[in-house]
Amino acid sequence: MKGFKEAVIRKKVQAELQKDPNFFYTKTFLNYAGNSIDSKEPYTEIIADELVRNYDQVRRIGENAAICKTKSFNAHRNYIPNVKARLKKFEQLEYCEKLLAIALYNSNVTYCLGKILDFEVPLKEKKSDKYGRIDLVAKDDNKQSIKLIELKIKAKNGNDETLLRALLEIYTYYKLINNSYDKFLIDYGDYGLSSDKYKRFQPTILTDQQSLSGITLLNIKEHPCIQALISKMNNEIGSQIEGFVYDYPNRNEPFKEVEHKIMLQGDITITQII
Repeated sequence: MKGFKEAVIRKKVQAELQKDPNFFYTKTFLNYAGNSIDSKEPYTEIIADELVRNYDQVRRIGENAAICKTKSFNAHRNYIPNVKARLKKFEQLEYCEKLLAIALYNSNVTYCLGKILDFEVPLKEKKSDKYGRIDLVAKDDNKQSIKLIELKIKAKNGNDETLLRALLEIYTYYKLINNSYDKFLIDYGDYGLSSDKYKRFQPTILTDQQSLSGITLLNIKEHPCIQALISKMNNEIGSQIEGFVYDYPNRNEPFKEVEHKIMLQGDITITQII
């Protein structure tokens, strides 16, 4: 990637915030690795600092968005990927975020981040909506919260996403659906969710400890501008954004088939960092 001066990066942030802020998290410069060519500051630190400076614009994220007002968050998919077709095409159950999310859901384990209820939860009111999906949803009895989890893996091609990108993505999803909390609980009524027991959504990041985002999270004290942005977000939403890393040694042979279900191949260790 060609290098950029710090002022250029700051102008990119300002310009994109003036557009539709609900899609700011999709901008490619959020995944710029390395440092600016003049100040030598990491691009992600420059961007995070500019977001803190322009936080009134960041607050606009989620405004005027109709998300699942009539459609259900719970798609009732009973979703089982075609394992045989995947094996025929890829010769293995490839290590990717989608299949890892499915395997974590199928594990039926209550991890330290809570009991996983669903995966790839749609954020659509109509078919043309371009919002993404929440990778995982879990209920945390200890925190009395429903965790909205953004999952990141270490990419085989080395094009890992940054922690800043993951942060903005899950913050955006939270802002999009926070006003629909009561409806969310109703849509997942079969899971015994109630506002008496579960008080709020909690944005959460779960990332491979060997990925770029995982390494940043493990060394978060070396990234004061990202820390400052998280603090701003926490103060705004009244809930702490949590960050977890996972260690999964079996990345080369990550999954196995059990009764047509994609399951983890071995143990996964999840640790909370923030």
